[in-house]
Formats: sequence, structure tokens, C-alpha cells
Amino acid sequence: MKISTESWHYRLNKSAQGYSFVDRLKERRLTTCSYIRTTIRSIIQKLFVAFLIVVACGAGGIFTLNAFYAPLAMVFGWPVSPGNIVIAVVAWVWIVIIGVGVTLKYFEDDIRAKLSARRTKQLNLIEQRIKDGKDGICTIVEVV
Repeated sequence: MKISTESWHYRLNKSAQGYSFVDRLKERRLTTCSYIRTTIRSIIQKLFVAFLIVVACGAGGIFTLNAFYAPLAMVFGWPVSPGNIVIAVVAWVWIVIIGVGVTLKYFEDDIRAKLSARRTKQLNLIEQRIKDGKDGICTIVEVV
């Protein structure tokens, strides 16, 4: 199987796995089976990092405290000022904006690849894996 250096999964694996991924490709030590596992591991790693980034965006300061305190105060009847409600709304808006912005920046290369011009039709990674499963083999991955 031939893998383009412009494909989303190649760039995902390269950014998540680093030089060890590129070295294994150069030494032809990757089969479609190990490439699929590497891609799944990279996706899980990127999602975990994105989750940590989103959590970190909402983890500091008075805005975050107000973001949680104001709704709870309204539900349980605790004293809450209109200023706290405004701060809570602003905090949640900022948490969402920063989380989405950081996530989009983190996956910028993947998004750009999806929006780029279409290439000639080849078997994609999943189709090749299904074909390999039917054939009972794992083809060698080549970088083009």
C-alpha cells in the first residue's frame, strides 16, 4: 500500500508519533496492520490532548469559579449577585471560544488537508485494511 505524505493520517501520525514514526516508515517496518494501530493510537492521543487543553482553558481564576458558582447558587437559592451571573456567562463563553480555537489550531493541518483539492482515487486506509483482512495479509506501507 502506498501512503501519500499529504494524507491526513500520515500527517496525524507524524505529528503525534514524531521521528520514530518517520524512521519506521523509512526502514519499511510498517505494515497496514501496524499502520492502522499507529493511526488509532495517534487519534486517541490527539483527542486526549485536546480534552486536556479544553479542561485547562476553563481551569483557572475567578471566571471559572463564578462559572460554576453562579448556576449552583441559582439552583440552590444561595445569594448571587447579577455581576456573578454576568461573569459566569462571560466565563463559559470564553471557555468555549478558547477550547474551540485551541482545538482548531491543534488540528489545523488535518482540516487544511480535508479542504484541499481531491486527489485521484486510491484505496483509503480503511478499504485497504478490509482488503488485507480478506486476503489474510498485511501489506507494506510506502510513503510517496
